[in-house]
Amino acid sequence: MKKLIYNAAAISTMAFSYIVYIPFLNNTSNKVAMINFSLAVFLCILIYLFRYKIICMEISYCKMLEYIKNKFKDTQRNSRMPVEQYELMRKNGGYITFEWDIKYDCIYFSKEIKDYFNYPEIIFSFSQYVKNLSKLSQKQKELLIESMENVKKGVEFQKNEWIFQTASGEKRWFEVRIITQKNDFNEPVLGIGILSDITEHKEKISKLEHEIRTDLFTGLFNKTTVEYYGEKMLKGLKKDEYLVMMMLDMDDFKDINDIYGHPAGDYVLKEVANVMLKYAPEKAKVGRIGGDEFIVLLVTKNLDDFKDYANALIKHVSDIKWNGVDIDTNCSIGLTAAKAGRYSYTELYKKADSALYTAKRLGKKRISSDF
Repeated sequence: MKKLIYNAAAISTMAFSYIVYIPFLNNTSNKVAMINFSLAVFLCILIYLFRYKIICMEISYCKMLEYIKNKFKDTQRNSRMPVEQYELMRKNGGYITFEWDIKYDCIYFSKEIKDYFNYPEIIFSFSQYVKNLSKLSQKQKELLIESMENVKKGVEFQKNEWIFQTASGEKRWFEVRIITQKNDFNEPVLGIGILSDITEHKEKISKLEHEIRTDLFTGLFNKTTVEYYGEKMLKGLKKDEYLVMMMLDMDDFKDINDIYGHPAGDYVLKEVANVMLKYAPEKAKVGRIGGDEFIVLLVTKNLDDFKDYANALIKHVSDIKWNGVDIDTNCSIGLTAAKAGRYSYTELYKKADSALYTAKRLGKKRISSDF
């Protein structure tokens, strides 16, 4: 319930912020900022609404598990739950239910287990069956065995998300919820639970989070995401490593828009993004920080490799043409680097910006480096 309240509060706060700030942005000349702000708020609200739906489903699952538990308390036997109860749950929910008998190491699944995995509905010596199952990785086997051990220890509730290979060979995400049923002597006797296919939910969340992290125009990381990675990379630096920052800015980009039109300018920006990604070193983070300005971050031990990358960008950006016409697409680059604990991200950003300014001042179409 607290999660629902927090999500509702977050949505309300974002909506209120949008109502407060959008008139201010609308009165400024920076229409791009207003559009970006609106898109960011819209995507954030979408994510929270989706998470609100997931939380509601979680509450529903928990209630169902509690219902099962109460049913067990009402019975006078410690054997498996009647098939009719599982059938009712299956029809209402569309997921796999199961019950593991600790004493006999026997597990009972609802019939959907055959549709998803082609496993039998009743498996004896389940612990050994898991160890011998070729479709599971060693890590998956260890996680399953650990969950079973937790049931034996009397852990009341467990929730995990795992990737399992289905009967068709497809790998899908599943959420596993298990409660431990105890007898009158408070001894664990059964592990009962629900196995739910959450692949679509995972994909939707992943897609929305990708959109939040991405500059929608070029497909590169946006400024906020680059800053997040930069701070994280700085904190994780080892003694012999550098965090290198490259700042790239197009030379006289306004002239391209004025002479050839904004479609030409849009094309150039997307091509620059493609060139930067194509020649980027492995594990480099490439982003657009606004307008015709781009940024690259990389943790490396060899600064010369990054200089080679910068030189390649100077060359290949100048080769970009619009409808076969050379439209003078050149760029300037500022380079800087930091070792662990030497600079904050903001300080490193200022150093890269200063190096870029030096490249512009010295005549453009060049690289300026402070290392």
